[in-house]
Amino acid sequence: MSALKGDLGDLIPRDLRELRETLAAVAACEAVGLAGGAATARSTREWLPTLDLPPYQPPGWLFGPVWTLLYALMGGSLAAVRRAGRAGADGATVAQQLFAIQLICNGLWSFLFFGRRSPRAGLIDAVLIVVSVALTIGAMWRVSRPAALILLPYLAWAGFALVLTADIARRNPSG
Repeated sequence: MSALKGDLGDLIPRDLRELRETLAAVAACEAVGLAGGAATARSTREWLPTLDLPPYQPPGWLFGPVWTLLYALMGGSLAAVRRAGRAGADGATVAQQLFAIQLICNGLWSFLFFGRRSPRAGLIDAVLIVVSVALTIGAMWRVSRPAALILLPYLAWAGFALVLTADIARRNPSG
């Protein structure tokens, strides 16, 4: 593995500037989650219980902790790729652009599914999320393998969310 591909140490900030950058990246990702949470609050209480949900629907309390962890991993991944880009890694700009696209898609899901109360619109966006996260991981792999690897739990959860959203859309065709 070349020096630009990195090792696990690349995920750890080496000085105060890198720590601030990492914390800012994590905060930006967490802000997307908070915005989505604001969009879902009323609908999760009033609309979601009226839907025909699959038996494997996780309990509501699980989503907050899972997404908080995933957004933190996303921020750490982004910061590592930024550092690799400053060190001259080829592809860092593309990886960051793809990261931005997947984060936008991620943020839109709550507004589409819960805000518009549209499982179908959420499903279309869930497909975009999975595809954009996979592309992001592929681009990051060429820049920093640790940064790509810590996005794998996000891809797994996004894949589960896609299946769940598809099932909800199927069970609730008028939604």
